[in-house]
Amino acid sequence: MTKKNTDFGFMYHTAGSNPRTWDDDFRTISAGGFKHLVLWDKENRFNSVLKALDLCEKHALRVHYLVNPRYLAQQFRGPKYLRHRCMGIDGALSPYFNPLDRQTRKAVFVPYMEAIAAHLGPHKAFSGVFLDDTLDFESIVSYSESDACRFREFLRHRYGRIARLNRRWNTNHRAWGDVLPPRIMLPWRKAWIRMWDDWCEARQQWWIEWSRDMISAVRRTESKPTEIVLGDDWYSLRFGRDVAGGFTPRMVSLFDSFSFDYTAGLDYLDTRMTNIDRDMTMAKDLSGDKPLFVFLKTASKPGRPFPGAKTVIAQTRRVLRNQADRIYYYVYRAAPGNYAEENCLANRPDVFRRLSAFIRRTA
Repeated sequence: MTKKNTDFGFMYHTAGSNPRTWDDDFRTISAGGFKHLVLWDKENRFNSVLKALDLCEKHALRVHYLVNPRYLAQQFRGPKYLRHRCMGIDGALSPYFNPLDRQTRKAVFVPYMEAIAAHLGPHKAFSGVFLDDTLDFESIVSYSESDACRFREFLRHRYGRIARLNRRWNTNHRAWGDVLPPRIMLPWRKAWIRMWDDWCEARQQWWIEWSRDMISAVRRTESKPTEIVLGDDWYSLRFGRDVAGGFTPRMVSLFDSFSFDYTAGLDYLDTRMTNIDRDMTMAKDLSGDKPLFVFLKTASKPGRPFPGAKTVIAQTRRVLRNQADRIYYYVYRAAPGNYAEENCLANRPDVFRRLSAFIRRTA
């Protein structure tokens, strides 16, 4: 059964096109029965984004601005920010910033969020901030010295004495300085499971700190109420715990809404779409009474089949049956270099027309 207040929208990349294209696209999207956009500008050119917001207001579209930890503003990419990067299991420095490090949040993430709230927040078309790919593997897995130090702090608080930790982990550490975050987990060894559980729980606590810092940066800067959406893909929803600590109900409860997506591809959806049922059950248990959004895919890589209208509509029906509050589609227009640059919905007007007709009937 469809929720009466379910509404629909698109991801939209502004890079690579111009205001004339935006105007035409936004008119088409609005006339098609869609009310919302998640707007992304890879370089965070706020003057350009404000022009897009003007056109969204013209066409009665509400906008969330996408924040992806992979793509921070140019001012945060200088040499002095190298120490704020993630470090991989192999010790190599990652190109991405470490959101779990206090000093990195203070130097990078908090100013970034404040800038968004200050520059975009006052606009009438601006609804909020969409935090995307939050637990994305490539962006946030880190084994830097600061991560190790914080992990030792967590363990000291939990166990008090190194001897108690050794009994729990079946290790022979002589001092706290010998302790490092685990890099592998042997699920058939109970001591290894306990070690990995501690590592996951520590990171879950750090994600709470990250959440509070990100939210506070917006709240103290906003000029009007700003919805802050926490989001990631289906993989992180299912497996994020082992990879990055994972989402917890406590973390999600701090935000206004929760979202997950299938933009990684249709390959992971079984023909009967029962995994949509499973994932939405998990997401609803995680998000509690918070609004739940779902992204479905309307894009493909070059040379790969484009999802047909029949398939997208069938997936939409399944998500509606599971009582989603909002459905977004990825992507209407994709930026240059994005895998969907050629095969996005803007270049498939036949699929858009059929999807739009269904949305207008449903809405």
